[in-house]
This record gives sequence, C-alpha cells and structure tokens, in this order.
Amino acid sequence: MRQLTIWVDTILQPEILVAARKIAVVTAIIGLFVAGSIPLFLRSDWIVIRGIPDILHNYFLGFYVAFSVILVWEVMAMIYTIPFSVAYSVGKQFEIMSLFVMRYFFEHLGNYLEADNLLQQRQLFYEITLITFTSVALYGLTMLYYQLQPHKPISDDPTLRKGFVQLKKYVAVLMLGVFFVLGFYELLGFTINVYKGTFVMDSVSHVFFKDMFTIMILFDVLLVLATLWYGPKYSLVLRTSALTLSTILLRLSFTGDMYTLSVLSLMAVLVAILVSWIYRQFDAIERFRHNSQENEGGKGG
Repeated sequence: MRQLTIWVDTILQPEILVAARKIAVVTAIIGLFVAGSIPLFLRSDWIVIRGIPDILHNYFLGFYVAFSVILVWEVMAMIYTIPFSVAYSVGKQFEIMSLFVMRYFFEHLGNYLEADNLLQQRQLFYEITLITFTSVALYGLTMLYYQLQPHKPISDDPTLRKGFVQLKKYVAVLMLGVFFVLGFYELLGFTINVYKGTFVMDSVSHVFFKDMFTIMILFDVLLVLATLWYGPKYSLVLRTSALTLSTILLRLSFTGDMYTLSVLSLMAVLVAILVSWIYRQFDAIERFRHNSQENEGGKGG
C-alpha cells in the first residue's frame, strides 16, 4: 500500500503538469502554423496533389487544432486539481467550457468573414452575439464562483482529512488513465477522418469531451459518497451533490447546438454559485449553533 501511495504521488507531481503545459503550448503553436500553412501550399501552383481531403483546404483548421490541444491540456489540469479541491476542479470545468465557446467561434470564423452583411444575416449575427456574451459571462461567473469557495477542510480530524485527500489522489490517477485512453482514441479518429475526408468542423459535441464529462459524473458521484464517509455533514454532502449537478448540465450542453451549449453552461455555473452561497450561509449557521452549544455547556459546568 505504501508503494502504491508513492507511485500515485509521483504521478501527480506538479512538475509533470508544468511539463505537460509546455508540451501543449508548443504543440498548439506547431499545429496552428502547420494546419494553417497547408491550405496555402495546396492552393499554390507549385505542385498539384490529387485526392486531398477538403478539410485540409480550410484556412481555419489551424485555429481548431490549437484550441483543441489547449482544451485537452485544460482537462488534464482539471484532473490534477481534484486532490487539492473538488470545488476547484469543478471551476476548471467552467474554464474548459469558456474555451469551448471560443473554439466554436474560430471553427466558424470562415462563415462569419464570408458574410456580406451580418445585420442582414441575422442567424450569424445572433450567433456571434451569443458567443461573445457567453464567453464573457462564463469568465466573470467563474471568477465569482472561486471567490465563494470556503477554503476549509472536510473534517477537523487529521486522519480523516489525510484519508480523503489520498482517496482523491486515487480518483485523479484513475481519471488520468481514462484521459489518455480517450485522448489516444480521439487522436486516432481525427487522423482517420481527415485521411478519409469525412472530418467536419461543425459540431461542439466532440466524442473526447462528451465521454470525459460522462466519466467525470461517475467519479463525482464517488466523491459524493466519500464526502458522506469522511465528513458526514448535511450541508457538505448537499454541496458536493449539487456541484455534480453542474457537471451533468455541462455534459448535457454537448448534446445540442450553440444555443443549448450557452444556456446549459451558464445554468451550470449559476447553480454552482447559488449552491456555494447557500453553503456559506448554512455553514455560518452551523458554526453559530456549535459555538452557542459550547457556551451553554461551559455555563452549565
């Protein structure tokens, strides 16, 4: 068991996440320039290559690749946040969704630039307005969500706290395994679809992120049960359960169009903010009640 703990701690070292971030940034830059240069090369008269997939003629494929790489790294960063704080890992999910909205904008940038008059093409105008509002709102609401987090341990018992943190580390390592398996599967599918010419940048419901959020729901439920074991307070268990509801709403946001994504993402953040505020009020009442009981006990003695 001790060897397993050492192995888990080694995997979750912050230095590994920092190295992964640098690799992601370099990969995103390379992907941006390579994928962006391919259309220029194919449309030149220097060489003629037949049978090239249509997607490689898209100038904005580079934006898609770059944002996708950064999004994948954000998912990895979210997993590394779990041992530190479940609430903060939920906040990372909101950050991921804000980047998802921005990626959608760059995916469809070609449609926006080709429009002669956006005011006359109301569908595109409404879409741009919604993307702008949603991205800014998610950014601001996520900041408010972080400010409302209580920064308090799950229990006053050091043994229980240590056990809960260790359990979260095991959960994080398991999620990392799922992350790499799904990432490999997504990369393989992306390569095959580009080669066959069947890949289209017209949907925000990518299999990697849909499956990853589904897995996160399962692990969130596990953490709710762990919260009940290590810190059996009604307010704490309800708070963790409600944060799981936010994850479910984010998962459901992948099932529709941009309007569904925006509404459900904002709803998820608002639910988390409301629950966090209620938890702070409830916790203050519980502490006041606890102090009152101690004072009355002292007087009675």
